Amino acid sequence: MNTNFKYQSFKIKKRNFFLMVLLCVLFSKSGLAQVYPVQVHTQLIPPYSLKLSDYVTAQSDKLIANVLMTDVNEYNRQLRFRLTIKGNGLNIRSNDFVIGANPVFADGGVPLRLTNIDLRPYFELQNLQGITPQQYNSPLPDGNYSFCLEVFDWVSGQRLSNPQLGCANAYLIVNDPPFLNLPRKGDLVEAKNPQNIVFNWTPRHLNATNVQYEFELRELWDTQIGPQAAFLASPNLYRTTTRNNTLLYGPGETPLLENKTYAWRVRALVSDGISETSVFRNNGYSEIFYFTYTADCSAPGYILAKSLSSDSEEITWQPNLDHQAYKVQYKKKGVRGAVWFDVNAINPQARIYNLEPGTTYEFRVGGQCMLPVANQEPRYTYSAVQEFTTPIKTADSYYNCGIAPEIRISNKTPLPSLAANEVFTAGDFPVTVKEVEGQNGTYSGAGYIVVPYLADTKIAVEFNNIRINTDYQLYAGTFYTTYDANWSNVDDVSDELEAIGEIPEAIGELADIVTELLNLDIDKATREQIKKLTESFVDGVENEDLPEDLANSLTDAANDFEEKGLAVKDAEDKLKEAQESEDKEAIKEAGENLNTAKENFNEAQDNLNDANKEREEYLKQFSDIVRKAIKEIYREYKEKELEKEYFSQLDNFTVLSGQKGVSGGGTNSDIVVLDVAIVDTDYETEQTKQYDEVLRKLSIYYICKLVIEDPESDYYKRFIAMAKANGSDLFKLAKSELDGGKSELEVIPTIKEEIIKATSKITGYNG
Repeated sequence: MNTNFKYQSFKIKKRNFFLMVLLCVLFSKSGLAQVYPVQVHTQLIPPYSLKLSDYVTAQSDKLIANVLMTDVNEYNRQLRFRLTIKGNGLNIRSNDFVIGANPVFADGGVPLRLTNIDLRPYFELQNLQGITPQQYNSPLPDGNYSFCLEVFDWVSGQRLSNPQLGCANAYLIVNDPPFLNLPRKGDLVEAKNPQNIVFNWTPRHLNATNVQYEFELRELWDTQIGPQAAFLASPNLYRTTTRNNTLLYGPGETPLLENKTYAWRVRALVSDGISETSVFRNNGYSEIFYFTYTADCSAPGYILAKSLSSDSEEITWQPNLDHQAYKVQYKKKGVRGAVWFDVNAINPQARIYNLEPGTTYEFRVGGQCMLPVANQEPRYTYSAVQEFTTPIKTADSYYNCGIAPEIRISNKTPLPSLAANEVFTAGDFPVTVKEVEGQNGTYSGAGYIVVPYLADTKIAVEFNNIRINTDYQLYAGTFYTTYDANWSNVDDVSDELEAIGEIPEAIGELADIVTELLNLDIDKATREQIKKLTESFVDGVENEDLPEDLANSLTDAANDFEEKGLAVKDAEDKLKEAQESEDKEAIKEAGENLNTAKENFNEAQDNLNDANKEREEYLKQFSDIVRKAIKEIYREYKEKELEKEYFSQLDNFTVLSGQKGVSGGGTNSDIVVLDVAIVDTDYETEQTKQYDEVLRKLSIYYICKLVIEDPESDYYKRFIAMAKANGSDLFKLAKSELDGGKSELEVIPTIKEEIIKATSKITGYNG
């Protein structure tokens, strides 16, 4: 027992002895490791080159090493180096014997500054291990890298520097080339005088500085090959370098030819004045975009944005008879890489849904003048980019757009003074000033704009520190339409609506019933309301003379809607009974049944919506024919300048009441049919018949004008309803003609005759 204790004690003492020896050795080596006669600090110079071959061929500094011999007694010490590059799975190291490297002489206390140019042999492929020739000549994979330099004695090979302190770390990434924005690929660009085209692109680099953009524009001579290939085969028409991401191609540049196709691209590059550094994919070149410079298709004008709710917006613009269709493009403003979204429209308005509240969006509107060629995308002429901001909370609808100046304006001479009731232009809109303060070209205040396609509606605007030139043009800043929940900032257009009479309430109300059904709040609805709406809907379907299968589908959807709606009311009653009985199980069951009933009701609403969409698609074909017929009538009057001719005739009539012509006449009269002189109907003469005939023709023209200039407003709906009330069911006639085997082109003349007949009846001037 005693012997065993001595043995254990001996083992413990022996183990402690070895531990002490081991610790002494470790501390001894650690102390020696901190003493290095040479200090080296490495630095990488941005923009970082991603190819190792660049460090050999570059004429500028890419890497700097500051070397210091700390022993002041050393003189003319010969040094060599080891280069190590680690990162992203790579472990690259220079050979111990570097071909082409000469010794570097160092004196104690004298710092040395070496660059990649001095250390060029250490970066050559023949002196590196851990990298293939293909990797050497290609950009390194994106990732974090460390470039380390170690110093050795040239003769003995002894390490002289701390391998942990001679490293420079950098995140290397190959940047994407610029993303082209405007003009977009395939756009039609309206030819203007003076010439002005705005080119815009989005930078996509992350770690590059001092970036420049090389812009190239070329005319595509060969139209039989793809635009991209034609671009590469064509000489430059215009080339310049800029640091901005927007370029204005103005009247000072080479004039572009109308109806010719041009292509452009942008190259991002980094230059130090000596050499160019490729830190971009595809050598910095963007995609190639092309456009046609056209004088045959103007862009939509007088564009406004109206907020419908916190997540929806309505865009309206001046209609153009040359436009066959429209497209609205929009994206978030100031968001890197934001995508343009498209909304197609036939009429001069479009609604955008699923927007984010309190967010600013950029948008533009394009008009399509020519029908697309087979197998090709339709092409549009686009307006300048404008913007709107959605409200944070749901509010009444209001115009909320910001209207910016035309970029092409070159006159920047400040207007010395601006007074109330003076007018300046901003984009397409003339702005009448009502309140103003400021001087020498910078002004703030309020006024209004006039929207021609809204019956010259006036909309209030305000502006703050905008810049106006001596031509009374807004050239810097933005003015905004103002919000007024009571619409006091918008003119009342009820007088204009009365120009084509009142609609009989029993006609054209199905669309309103559908809207009411689809927006019905089942929690607040009554049984009587549900039944009444359903019955009105079914009656409306019967009056529309729809195909049997479509009418049955709509009727079934409406009846299902009524059944599911009444089921919700029954479930609500049972829940109330359960709550009065205070039976928890009964309350739970009744609550679950009510939720199920509401889900079924929502599904019925969706089914009704789908059925109604089929109805709208069916009616659209006839509506399109009627619209085209109205447009043709208007175009015929416009092209022949019949308006001036008829007014001239009216001025030559002597009306029996002693009045002459039309009260408030002239070509500026908005609604002639409301503003005519009084004629004694008991004393008809040939002259009064001629007078009525002229008024009849003017009535036809002005009603068609109202419908064409705002086809989605009440004008169009009222005209269709009034025509039907006077015995001209235009949709039914179009359907009958098509069912009889006629083509659309053959049907339009018949519809035109019926429109003229209906208009004569509506206005009372039957010729």
